Amino acid sequence: MTGAEQAIVVPEANGVAGQTVAVALPANAQSGPGEAASLSAVSCSPSGTCVAVGEYLDTSGVTDALVVPISLGVAGTGVEVTPPGASGESFLRAVSCPATGACVAVGTYGIDANAYQAGVVVAVSAGAPGAPAEVKLPSNAATSTPSVWVNSVSCWAGGSCFAAGEYLAAGGAVYPLVIPVAGGIAGTGIETTLPADAYAGTIAQQSALTSLACQAMASCVAVGYYVDTSGGSRPLVVPIGGAGPAAAGEVTLPSNAAAATLDDGLNGVACPPSGPCAAVGYYVDTDGSDEALAVPVSGGAVAAGLQASLPANAAASSTTDQDASLNAVSCPVSGSCLAVGDFSDASYYQQGLAVPIASGATGAASETTLPVGESANPDASLDAVTCVASASCVALGQYSGSTGQTEAFESSLQTPLTISTPSLPLTRAGVRYDTALTATGAWGSYGWSVSSGRLPAGMSLNAQTGVISGKRKNPRTYRFTVRVSGTGSPAQTVSRALSLAPEPVITLSLSRTGLKLSGRDVSIRVRCSIAACRGSVEVVYPHEVTLKNHKRKRELTVIVRASYSLSKRHARTVKMEITKAGLRFLDRTRRHRLSVVVEATVKTGASVSKRTKVYAVVAKVKATRKTKRPRRGAEG
Repeated sequence: MTGAEQAIVVPEANGVAGQTVAVALPANAQSGPGEAASLSAVSCSPSGTCVAVGEYLDTSGVTDALVVPISLGVAGTGVEVTPPGASGESFLRAVSCPATGACVAVGTYGIDANAYQAGVVVAVSAGAPGAPAEVKLPSNAATSTPSVWVNSVSCWAGGSCFAAGEYLAAGGAVYPLVIPVAGGIAGTGIETTLPADAYAGTIAQQSALTSLACQAMASCVAVGYYVDTSGGSRPLVVPIGGAGPAAAGEVTLPSNAAAATLDDGLNGVACPPSGPCAAVGYYVDTDGSDEALAVPVSGGAVAAGLQASLPANAAASSTTDQDASLNAVSCPVSGSCLAVGDFSDASYYQQGLAVPIASGATGAASETTLPVGESANPDASLDAVTCVASASCVALGQYSGSTGQTEAFESSLQTPLTISTPSLPLTRAGVRYDTALTATGAWGSYGWSVSSGRLPAGMSLNAQTGVISGKRKNPRTYRFTVRVSGTGSPAQTVSRALSLAPEPVITLSLSRTGLKLSGRDVSIRVRCSIAACRGSVEVVYPHEVTLKNHKRKRELTVIVRASYSLSKRHARTVKMEITKAGLRFLDRTRRHRLSVVVEATVKTGASVSKRTKVYAVVAKVKATRKTKRPRRGAEG
């Protein structure tokens, strides 16, 4: 073991972490025992192109800011970011990508050898960082000892953003800071007003905004912590509108929280396009253990905090050795979020943690797996996550490698790939067939193939679109298996057995030409080829009626109807008897143009309801002679 730190990437499916992958660092990075790197944040565009940010140690022993491009869950080589006039350490803490290829990253860099710090904003295009721009501080900021930390950024379409962090005031206190950003250029930071129970002294106040998320243009929420009058830290929620930050809100902790505030706070917040946001962090329980915390936030209003569950192998909280925290969260759709962090296992090693949050409730937690060959006791954590679809996400973190170095990692979290087409419509000989197979889950695009069996002659499967098309030639059922593969990492492949069956042919033969209805009996012979069928046979009279507006409306009058059930390739004569009402209708005229209609439901791996108008026939009806009754009183 060499003691170096490395960056990693971890895949996940429905909140379950997949295999992690180490990130390649810039050429000037230290290697071996002195290597150190970590990734702090990641953001993805809807296309699946992502950017991660963090820091690494160069060959001169200086910490440099780092940008890592990620495509479909696969991390590229990291790129160094050189801040303006820096003579000390620099690092990036957050990034936001509202559109494909266009991102904004924020962080901090050392101004001089005295370790005074400035905030920095960096535009990132197609994974390449631009020239950093320094953040301007409020008028009450310390001037002789300037210090500012920019921890989070959130952008919306058009390139406008809000960033959040903290700064050192002239009196020595540290206050929360909100920074407007437009076109990659930072405006002047705005101080945030703390809750009424905030500690009013100067040096003792150590408050900060750790994360910020925007739901729409200038509709954002920031979270963090502040020091209250008891001297302990408390979770902090700050709504942000077009005029800047509004009054901060407090968080009600779970019922098992310690009565005296010790060390509570919020690390991350995320908002879907619509619906409630979710904030995550930590709190101290009555046993003195750190517990993972989730807080629903809707319209700036803060709901009661929730204790997140931990994996089954977590250390018991009663031992005071449980050190759990949720560090980041992403909410791609309303009511569906994924939070990540870390926890202590039963052996008291720190492990990565993933917790789904749905409809304001936390779900079952899962542990992060590490790259192949790494130790099972890694001292690992997940520090950032972003999702482009429900549970299709990328998480970032770090762990102690097998040689002792700290490794940064990226984890591509994907939903399980599934073929969502349950069955295929029936085909008809000589008629063009076009049906698209559908799949859900995984990253990127899909690749389709027939893994076993074959399609009917004259038909094919498009490998890119999943469309089965063509004109079939043979009237029989073909059974085959389709396979689909995702292009993300890790690769997923699933298969499903399907069949293409021909549409049954329903033939009719009338009992006699012309279908003379001189009596009440009607006989029609029905035959279903290809497959068994069941349904009904009708004889109907189509006629037109004149409406009040002098328009004519076509109506169908059922003369007779009967049901049938046939096995494959069997025929049956369906006998029907016209009702008295039907006979009275037919007696109105001597000739009727009638239609025979067959309705069939066929089951051959798929159900189809077919209503077929066979042909029209002319029916001759014998007129009924009416006898005149004598008038009353006329007899005799």
